[in-house]
Amino acid sequence: MASYMEMVKYRVQLRKIIQNPDKEYFIKNILSKYDKDSDLVFGHALSDFQFSDLKNTIQDSKNMTLGRYIQYLVDSKGIKKDSIVYTKANLTKEYWSKLINNKTANPSKYKIIRIGLALKLNCKEINELLKVAGYSFKPNNRDSAIIWFFDNHIYDFPDIDELLTTLNLEPIFDA
Repeated sequence: MASYMEMVKYRVQLRKIIQNPDKEYFIKNILSKYDKDSDLVFGHALSDFQFSDLKNTIQDSKNMTLGRYIQYLVDSKGIKKDSIVYTKANLTKEYWSKLINNKTANPSKYKIIRIGLALKLNCKEINELLKVAGYSFKPNNRDSAIIWFFDNHIYDFPDIDELLTTLNLEPIFDA
């Protein structure tokens, strides 16, 4: 858990974000730091290899389900047991199994965010996970605060919920 002084510092920073009337700018600004590789260069002929690679990428994206993407993230983080993630994210083993095996409708946006926190994703990764699940961050106080947590690598659930509650925002783990 964070020290008292860290909590005070976090509260001050979060209040500045929430009181900022241009939350949409804040969200775009934070996420743009992590999306630098998205610029495409046009006007150049593709080699056969590049064209083939492009077709494979498109095919892979068609086959990417939310469950597969979450499992990919778990594996890429080197987590050996799924139970570590679903326990931290406050999900049951049964629900996790249905989610990973694509036998459930999309979970709520905040369940996805809890999974992202459990996996200690960065801003780019949580944004991509939300996209795969059909969600995005909105320019509101709660989402602005959540982006700030990811951007500052704050993943401690009790601290996050305490800070959100202090700011009169709904906690993540009650969602």
